[in-house]
Amino acid sequence: MEIEVVTASSNKQLAKLHGLNQSTTILDVKKQLHRLISVSRTNVARALQVFLVEYFGPLALYLLTVSRPSWIYGQYASRHNMDVAVKIAAGCWSLHYVKRLLETLFVHRFSHGTMPITNLFKNCSYYWLFGLYIGYYVNHPLYTPPALGPVQVYGGLAAFLCKQTLQCLFEGQRFNKCRVFSGTKERRIPVPTSNPFTLLFEFVSCPNYTYEVMAWLSFTFMTQCLPGKNFNVP
Repeated sequence: MEIEVVTASSNKQLAKLHGLNQSTTILDVKKQLHRLISVSRTNVARALQVFLVEYFGPLALYLLTVSRPSWIYGQYASRHNMDVAVKIAAGCWSLHYVKRLLETLFVHRFSHGTMPITNLFKNCSYYWLFGLYIGYYVNHPLYTPPALGPVQVYGGLAAFLCKQTLQCLFEGQRFNKCRVFSGTKERRIPVPTSNPFTLLFEFVSCPNYTYEVMAWLSFTFMTQCLPGKNFNVP
């Protein structure tokens, strides 16, 4: 005998209990349901931890190249005056990954599917290595300031902040509403609405990634450093 557990509002199945018979008590049902819920929560927590770890790594490694240059470039590196573009780049990098960490905690929803442990190594390798790679060159004592000077630096900064703001507003307004029920994999098909931040759905499938690419192209223009562009390639 089986028992389906559904939501009261929509009759959507939340869990199915197997192996029940006439001698099964209410306590047995509660224990089996508790085990299913515990496993589900563990999977969601594991996915959350993976995203937190992969986003904290590049933030810490990049700031390490800024705050402890003597560890990376040698003992005389700390005597080098930091260009304004380098300082602004560190602020932009920090803003981006702090935003990602906050979105992971308060905006994004995770399904109950199991997060493969291989994802941790794959994602962390990508984000952590690029954080160190970009930080190494942007914060290098021999870093060359942008050719167009303040116009290029502040123009790139304005574009970066604009794209980050648009992405932040888009994430909160749209994708958080695409999932029909919290904890499920079911999604609504995203379509443009009266919300102006969803207009990109007329042209691309994933506007949030479009904003992301545009933000990092702005970062590359601002710093005039090729590793920033390479971050978009994978």
